[in-house]
Amino acid sequence: MADPCSALRLEGRVTLVARVGADGARLDVRVAVPVPRVCPSQFFMVRPDDGSGPFLARPFSLYLRRADPAGTSIRSF
Repeated sequence: MADPCSALRLEGRVTLVARVGADGARLDVRVAVPVPRVCPSQFFMVRPDDGSGPFLARPFSLYLRRADPAGTSIRSF
């Protein structure tokens, strides 16, 4: 069994981008498979599916994991 806090690559869709404060953002991402247990201090990166991406990728801290019949949604702050 893999370490539950190891690196993982998932495909998903950003379902919400909301401004938080003067310089922050919240992202909600829907993935089709269950996301393993979330450990404190974990981050995720978001990039377009066409392979392009920002020159310098930015990490998003993982705040919440919620499972439902349609898949799993993850939220950052």
